[in-house]
Amino acid sequence: MIQIKVKDLSFSYSGFRALQAGAGDMLAIIGQNGSGKSTLLKCISRILKINTGHIEIGNISLSALSASKLSRIVAYIPQSTDSISGINVFDTVLLGRKPYIHSRPAPEDMELVSRLLTRLELDEVAMRNLNTLSGGQQQRVFIARALAQQPSILLLDEPIANLDINHQMKVMKLLR
Repeated sequence: MIQIKVKDLSFSYSGFRALQAGAGDMLAIIGQNGSGKSTLLKCISRILKINTGHIEIGNISLSALSASKLSRIVAYIPQSTDSISGINVFDTVLLGRKPYIHSRPAPEDMELVSRLLTRLELDEVAMRNLNTLSGGQQQRVFIARALAQQPSILLLDEPIANLDINHQMKVMKLLR
């Protein structure tokens, strides 16, 4: 199991301190809107650059990991996503394999994407443009893309919020 260690972390938006954790602090990622939950996940996934502090993943400083190496270890599913226009569902999920693809996708990459689309009940929309799907379908596409990365760590920011109860249960079972 890979551990994430966060020490003396601080991040601020335009001078407003959004997140701070000090030595000895124990954090549970629950809280009110605006309390820094999403910010923490974005800092760990290096979407946001921290002001001060240190993050380690598997005893390696986050700053020492290349983007490619980090994307093999960590996948992040945001709370909400902007649709990517002009790309179909299959190719969107295939983007999750990018850390492993050198010149072109291998048959194993294509098979993994197909299996994930089937598991998330998206195989019938695989060739549709992503921005033609419902919010719940798009969320399942982004979950499939993260799973296609085969990371050791999944950072999930309300991953089932846009899903109906049936798909919430299926996605939670798949993630488990």
